[in-house]
Amino acid sequence: MSVLASDNETSTGRGFGQRAITAGQWRIASAALKITLQFPVGVLLARLLLPADFGLAALSLVVTGFVTLASDLGLGSAIIQQRALTERHLRVALTASFFLGVSIAGLVVLMAPLIGRAADNPDLVPILRVQSIFLVTAGCGAVAGAMLQRQLDFRRLFFIDVTSYTVGYALVAIAGALSGLGVWSLILGILAQGALTCLLSIHAANAPLRPLLARRELGQLLGFGIGVSMNDFVSYIGQNGDNFFVGRLLGPSGLGYYSRAFNLMMMPINYVTSAFFSILVPTFAGMQDERRRMGRGFLLSVQLTAIIVVPVAAAMIIAAPHLILGLYGDRWEGAIRPLQVLCTVALPRAVLPLLGTVNRACNRVVTELWFQCGFAGAVVGGTIAGSRHGIIGVAVAVSLAITLFYIALSSLALRLTKLTWRAFIVAQMPGMLVGLVLAVIAVALRITLERAEWSHVSVLAALVLAGAMSIPLGVYLLPARLRPTELFSRLTPSLKRLPAPLRVCAMFVLRTAR
Repeated sequence: MSVLASDNETSTGRGFGQRAITAGQWRIASAALKITLQFPVGVLLARLLLPADFGLAALSLVVTGFVTLASDLGLGSAIIQQRALTERHLRVALTASFFLGVSIAGLVVLMAPLIGRAADNPDLVPILRVQSIFLVTAGCGAVAGAMLQRQLDFRRLFFIDVTSYTVGYALVAIAGALSGLGVWSLILGILAQGALTCLLSIHAANAPLRPLLARRELGQLLGFGIGVSMNDFVSYIGQNGDNFFVGRLLGPSGLGYYSRAFNLMMMPINYVTSAFFSILVPTFAGMQDERRRMGRGFLLSVQLTAIIVVPVAAAMIIAAPHLILGLYGDRWEGAIRPLQVLCTVALPRAVLPLLGTVNRACNRVVTELWFQCGFAGAVVGGTIAGSRHGIIGVAVAVSLAITLFYIALSSLALRLTKLTWRAFIVAQMPGMLVGLVLAVIAVALRITLERAEWSHVSVLAALVLAGAMSIPLGVYLLPARLRPTELFSRLTPSLKRLPAPLRVCAMFVLRTAR
């Protein structure tokens, strides 16, 4: 008997659409609160720790993040995709992921010295051995989280994310940094957050904990999961291979600057596209036989992503010196130029996960795998070649690889949804034009305030305020044929439920588009 039959039954009905809207509201709330929490925590930790501490932590995360993908072999993704999901599937997935996690953690402990030599950093060895604890619970947490995603229960996921970050990471990492633990404060924070996420996810999903290994159910899940897992392995190399080679070739401090720049560029992208990805994968999976409907939803998602990401990226390019020096301090000056370079490809980088949702929902993970292989090769090769010119050379090479991968993956998704390149580009134009208006205003303001010798923090505050005011102006100046009226009309019911200050600002922007 399918324990999630109700999900399948409503996937084509009205109830599914309402659940998707509700899920979107919770994901938006989660993204907003995460930014509110994580940005000041990141600034405080950057003030307390050295760039080399962040570089060493980033290098360890590259390794553990890669092997974490093997801790569930795509079983979490298979839970979302499986049409008729039973309790036996869930028990098998949890059991297999737990034993995989234990096995992989043991392997990391044994291989840590070899990995340290490969990274040319002996300090990495004890960190990897301690961090392997995270692998024991990562797979189970991923499966339990997938159960909640399948049910579009993002209310519980919201509380899990906020609680695990605040209690597990923010408090632990800050306390460790204040105690002088250096890089270990970051590692302990990561471990605490991961363990708490796993425990809360299992409890919230009411996951069946009785162990079971059954060949039939395991084969059904791995049939899809292994393909996704292979795709994720290669994708991870493409997304993190640059960090490994920057750490090896340019040292922990160089990786600290690069990772800070990359993470700042990715901050708005992560929260926007993570909300879309977790909602759209189960939603599009229910539309596998309705490609035109899927394509329409995809275009609206791309349009909203561009409207959010492009203005933010434009503001970050212009405000980068004052953002870095004003908030993080003079010792982080090396992150300014890489941040500006990487922000030029913020939109393609933000759209990539949306393209992946279409391909994955249509079960084209094997085809996408070949594109991911090319991207991974371009990132690794570009990083090695670009490192001869320092961090900026790496940033340029990675930006070029992202652009080429964006073009290739777009061609696949457009074929699947029967969309044209013209429609795809037009969907991104409103965001690009709004970003252009913001950039013109921000450049003029920055030049004026720098001539007046304002402080970095004062210039940054003025640019943030001017940028926020420029967005409604940019929307108002859009040509009538490019105004995102359909998108805004669909967003209106959800935005009316936001807290009063956010609701007033959002509704003001929507009215300018009419």
